[in-house]
Amino acid sequence: MMGKTMKGRFTEKITSPTSYEFKFEVSMDGGEFTNILEGKGTRTAGPAGSKGGAAPAKGAATEKSPAKKPAGAATEKSPK
Repeated sequence: MMGKTMKGRFTEKITSPTSYEFKFEVSMDGGEFTNILEGKGTRTAGPAGSKGGAAPAKGAATEKSPAKKPAGAATEKSPK
């Protein structure tokens, strides 16, 4: 900031399975850290009938199971 070195640190504390607290602090030129942001977050219930949590954002990467090989596909053989 304004040509000076600045360091930041983010701290997150999980307070329950559905909530957390966080804070962001900065230090100018290696001095004491000053708190500039803090807050709390909670997980809300998803749409009716879902198994909890919010749905992933559009375009978000999701975990997928490995692709199955088509029937009759060649398989690798290990050397003897």
